[in-house]
Amino acid sequence: LPISILGGTVGPFFQYSLNTLFSVKTSLSYERKGYQYDNIAFPGSTIFSYYDYLVMPVLIKINCLKNGLLFMNTGAYFGYMIHHAEKYDHPTDLWDNWNYNKFDCGLSFGVGSTIHVTRVIGISLEIRNNFGLYDIQSEFYNMAKIPKFNNSTSFLAGIVFFPGKTEK
Repeated sequence: LPISILGGTVGPFFQYSLNTLFSVKTSLSYERKGYQYDNIAFPGSTIFSYYDYLVMPVLIKINCLKNGLLFMNTGAYFGYMIHHAEKYDHPTDLWDNWNYNKFDCGLSFGVGSTIHVTRVIGISLEIRNNFGLYDIQSEFYNMAKIPKFNNSTSFLAGIVFFPGKTEK
């Protein structure tokens, strides 16, 4: 069975508060996803499969406690694969994009907290799951008709600026 690899996410996020309870939140980020599995063609070796994406979630944020101390996100995400690589732990390496659809989309769910450090600066911590609904395996490559979907869980941390607020 495949084992997930430790990937990463980096990018800015933007939020527009509709009121004290609801906000619309989005980002444009670079995200690395992937997994490793046993290479059945070469017993005892492993294949590492990496997927690099530009990802844009469109989320509704619900503040559960005052000042966003606890919040939940739900919505959709859209992704575009910018690179795919498979690396074998034997002398042959394969780097390609041809066998995957570049577009990905799905549902996004998260929970987190925003801790105010000052009146205008905070720290945001969040755990988010992107659950893929689009088969990323191309029709040409996938002759066995076995679908492949992205599913990633991310721990997100960042600095938040609260424009319009001033120090007291």
